[in-house]
Amino acid sequence: MSTRALILIALLLVAPAACNPPVPDAAVTQQTPVEPRGLLLRDGYLIRWGCSRKDLSAHVSRKDMSCDKVLGDCKIEGNEILPDPYWSATLSFDDKGKFFSVYLRFHYSHFDEVKEALTTALKAPANSDKRSTLQNGFGATYDQEEVWWRIGHVEIEARARGTTEDSLYMGWLAMAYDASKPTPALPAKAPF
Repeated sequence: MSTRALILIALLLVAPAACNPPVPDAAVTQQTPVEPRGLLLRDGYLIRWGCSRKDLSAHVSRKDMSCDKVLGDCKIEGNEILPDPYWSATLSFDDKGKFFSVYLRFHYSHFDEVKEALTTALKAPANSDKRSTLQNGFGATYDQEEVWWRIGHVEIEARARGTTEDSLYMGWLAMAYDASKPTPALPAKAPF
């Protein structure tokens, strides 16, 4: 398993007030599922759930990110910013401009690596792992695998469909952002 695949999942409990504070030392047991705290970029910058578009644009340049003025989504493309094996990320913001979900794309050949990295990083088996065969209107069939977790306030779904790009969705279900709640930390040496 590639260490690079593990760096995608930035893990901690519900987002604190600052978007990218230092992570202090603390113990997390192997049996305790770990809730993702946002999206970790290649350079170590953490886009936490609840961050604003303004916070994001202060770190990611306009040449690397485009934002839809109507929908409010922001798209980041390129592996200079995103961790391997991801090549595209669409970040969604609520009507108050707070980050609440990310949709990542990667090449289908990395699906097993991503699935294993998620299971390791989340410290929990998937809630659902199903395989099916899909058929389009022209009669072509495609194998599909969907793996799904729900840990705390975060839902994660990885999907492999045929031999096209695969996707990973992470959504923060706690739309009521409460920055006053303390946030437990991960060990300083965690790779995510």
